[in-house]
Amino acid sequence: MKIIKKSKDIVQGLYREYKKNQVRSPQWQHIRKEFINKNPICAACSSKLLLQVHHITPFHENPSLELDENNLITLCIYNLCHLKIGHGTSYKTYNPNILKHIKLIKEGKSLEEIRELAIKECSLNDGPDKG
Repeated sequence: MKIIKKSKDIVQGLYREYKKNQVRSPQWQHIRKEFINKNPICAACSSKLLLQVHHITPFHENPSLELDENNLITLCIYNLCHLKIGHGTSYKTYNPNILKHIKLIKEGKSLEEIRELAIKECSLNDGPDKG
């Protein structure tokens, strides 16, 4: 069952990325590709598979930061870091403390501990972009 759930979450994340590309800035694909080239591993788990670019401050909260590299972080969907750490298990929320949580991982906290912390600290992602 865990493999089926993970597969469903991966497909959901990939489809979400596809849909969001339709409302992004025309420069987004270029910025995204360049950012992943410069940051080719997941900031949470160091995976190099199925990487996505996550906005630290959601696009709907500050559209001027959409293309700002200082507002981006690489997270993977392979180990569900984008979903579970970036959004606390639901793309309807976002993790306002993601940089603090990534730092805690680098200091030795487990991914599972950080995922639980992210769920508790997530905020409603009620803008049109949904993260």
